[in-house]
Amino acid sequence: MKTYLPVTLTLLGLSASALGYARQRPIQIGKHLPTISATAASGRWLERAALNPATYGRVRGVSPASTAEAKIVVYTPTLSEDFFTLAREVDQLIEKHPTLEWSFVQVSDPKGAQYGGYTAEELKTRLDEINALVKKHKLKHLSFLVSAPPARAGDTTVTLALAQRDTTNSKRTVVVWTMQMDGTKLDKATIKKLISELSVTIGK
Repeated sequence: MKTYLPVTLTLLGLSASALGYARQRPIQIGKHLPTISATAASGRWLERAALNPATYGRVRGVSPASTAEAKIVVYTPTLSEDFFTLAREVDQLIEKHPTLEWSFVQVSDPKGAQYGGYTAEELKTRLDEINALVKKHKLKHLSFLVSAPPARAGDTTVTLALAQRDTTNSKRTVVVWTMQMDGTKLDKATIKKLISELSVTIGK
């Protein structure tokens, strides 16, 4: 995988809610990804961020975005069929680039994944629901995690970011590419454009 050049792209027609998302949780080129605790529902991240009922709600959870591995990160409030079309394309990219094996989808859940919402039993049910969807759509490499919502209720923004190791801090990554879109408008053309830009940044 080649060295990435910082690239950013915002799709035309970005909704007002997407702009709100950017103000509340900026994803910026050259900056670290936001630190948000999350609990894994599927994939490789079960090794590090699985639900522990004994400590859930008592200790701070794992922030997968803060680790040193290069990764594609997808933040989404929706798990629609169109979103899973996008997720399959990202999954195929990871298959081509095994160094991105710690890539993940962070699902913004109205009740959150650590505090002020689910009981441990309720969260397990939610995680099982998401895991079932991942299996239904035959995703092999992309982990799914649940976190507290990063923006106001009703926001439909999906944000993608590619992060690589920070040259000034080997224990962190920085964003080298990012894109936002309205999750209700994930048509084939939009997904193709997004994956094309991401593929060019990752390299052949």
